[in-house]
Amino acid sequence: MTRWPVLVLALDHEPGEFDPNSPYDGIVSSEASNPLRKMVLAQSKGAVGMLFVEDLHNHPGRRDFEAAAWATWPETPPPMERITLAEWAEQIGIPAARISPALADAVVRGTGRTRADLSARSEKPAPPLPLPGVEAEPTVSVDRHVLMGYNVLGMIEGGDPKLKAESVIHSGHHDHIGLDEGGTPINGADDNISAVAVVIDMAEAYMLAANAGHRPARTVVFASFDAEEPGLLGAWAYTERPPLPLGKIVAVLNMDLIGTNGLGHQAVGLPDHVVAPAEFPLGERRDVA
Repeated sequence: MTRWPVLVLALDHEPGEFDPNSPYDGIVSSEASNPLRKMVLAQSKGAVGMLFVEDLHNHPGRRDFEAAAWATWPETPPPMERITLAEWAEQIGIPAARISPALADAVVRGTGRTRADLSARSEKPAPPLPLPGVEAEPTVSVDRHVLMGYNVLGMIEGGDPKLKAESVIHSGHHDHIGLDEGGTPINGADDNISAVAVVIDMAEAYMLAANAGHRPARTVVFASFDAEEPGLLGAWAYTERPPLPLGKIVAVLNMDLIGTNGLGHQAVGLPDHVVAPAEFPLGERRDVA
C-alpha cells in the first residue's frame, strides 16, 4: 500500500477553550494549543507540512483575513522584530502556512461536511479525517538570523540541609519594545526596570542577611529576564536550560510595571561574584510563500 506524504490542516486554539473543566488547563490557553507544539506533534507523526485556519465554532465572527495578513507582514517594520527561541525553531523541519477561511472551505469540501461541522467535531476525541482530492505544494523560503539574548541570574544558596535543594525565584525583565522610527531605543523605566531595580535590591538584602548569618532555608534565585516583550522568551530560555531543577521550584515572584502610581526604587549594584549572565540564542524566522 502506497503511503502518500501527509499535509495536516489544523485549527487554531484548543478543544474546550471556554470550558473551565477542560483538561487543557481550563479556560487558560494551554501549551498544547501553541502552533509550535502542534507542528512538533504532526511532524513526529510523519506530516510533511501544516496549514492553520481559525476555529470557526469558538470564534464565529469572520475576520478580515487580508487585513490580518498585512498586519502580520506590514510594509513598515514594527519597532520590535518577531523572534522566537532558537531551541524551538530548530525543532521544526516542516513548512507551515496560515490559510484564509475561504480556502479552508474549499479544502474540506470533499468531505461532504462544512468547516463549521468539522470544527465542532474537534471538541471530542476523533481520528483524523482525510480530505479527498486535495493536493498542495507549499514553497517556503526561510531567511533566518540568530541573535543573542541575555538573562542575568544571581543566587543565594539555602541554609537548610533538606530545603536548600528547593528554590524560590524573584524576577523581572529588562527589555522593552525596541527602537523608534529613527532608530532610538524606546526606554522602559517602568516597564520594566522598575522591577529589575527591586530584584537587585532584594538580592543585596539577602546577601547582607546571609553574610550576617541569616541565610534563607531554601535557595533563592534572582533573575532579570531578557526578551519578555516578544513572548516571555527569556523566561522560557530559563526553562530550556535550567541552572537548577525545575521540579524543585516552589514559588516564583515575578514583578512587572511596579513603578506605576509613583512608586520609585533606587537600583544598586551587586558584587561581580553574585551576578552571572546567561546567554541564549534567539532565532528570527521569516517565512515567505
